[in-house]
Amino acid sequence: MKLRYFVIGLIFALAAPMAKAQVFEMYYQGFETTETVHFSASSPDAVTYDSQLHASGDRSLKLLQSTSDVIYIVSDTIDFTQNATLHYIALEFDHITNTPPNGTSPVCKIYAKKTVDADWTPLNSQHYNTANNNGGSMEFISTAMFCRESYPDWSSPITNDSWKSERFDLDQFIGSGVPINERKLLIKYEVRPKSNRPVGSGWWLDNVRVRASQNQMVTPKIVMRCYPDGGAHPSSRGARITLDARTTVPQGIQADSVYITYTVGSDPTHKRVTMTPQGSYVGHDNVTYWRFTGRIPFEGYDTTMRFFCTVKDATTNFNDVTFPEMANSWI
Repeated sequence: MKLRYFVIGLIFALAAPMAKAQVFEMYYQGFETTETVHFSASSPDAVTYDSQLHASGDRSLKLLQSTSDVIYIVSDTIDFTQNATLHYIALEFDHITNTPPNGTSPVCKIYAKKTVDADWTPLNSQHYNTANNNGGSMEFISTAMFCRESYPDWSSPITNDSWKSERFDLDQFIGSGVPINERKLLIKYEVRPKSNRPVGSGWWLDNVRVRASQNQMVTPKIVMRCYPDGGAHPSSRGARITLDARTTVPQGIQADSVYITYTVGSDPTHKRVTMTPQGSYVGHDNVTYWRFTGRIPFEGYDTTMRFFCTVKDATTNFNDVTFPEMANSWI
């Protein structure tokens, strides 16, 4: 199983000790060679695996845009019948696409349906959750599709820095009021054809997962204030990192569990630095932000450093968000 997110704890709250987490992962597909395949494709040549572009692990899945055929993958059945209390459902995934726009016609689309439904429901802005720090396409909100114009850096040569993370809330499909025997879900990713499509156009997917909870899954926010600036940051200085964390849940963020986790060079060992609270302020959105500061020590000259920061709230869900979503590094 691949490392889905390079984990660091970063939690903060004025709360009682945390109870057992109540978020369940109902489906996961990371497209690694070691994983069981939990999807079917429209045809064997509709997809390929890419070992050069991947959000994590060693490879991703690419849906190859055709000049004439609709290309798609469909998840295996995701079964919620064993727990009728899971009313909140979130589809999350990392992706890149270099498919060109096709006027007002769909390019890359996502659908969902219960197994008892005859027709697929296209996911649109009503399902789209833009709270993710590394996603939230304004273009999708207006068009209900993805293409290379969905994000500015998709129009440039794509790299592993181009990955975006999305979330769709699917409560209406499996939520309250749905008979228990109908609580089975299917997800479809679809790429429409384009006769003059560029060579190599397609849709890369990674870390596709469906999570469910009894309670709402509210994503916290991180605002980075100070952190290493890529190759312009000399390793001889170490790294001072400052961030502001916020959440709208009343339980807040757990103050005694705030960390930076980092790696040095090719050494896979995860090192941890505790961050300390520096106070709070009320932002222009009338929400309280809590500031944390920590320092990654000097680890030697000409060493590549990677780090992540993660915020978790103090609810029983441990709702979390990571910044950066993908690797941030400097030499």
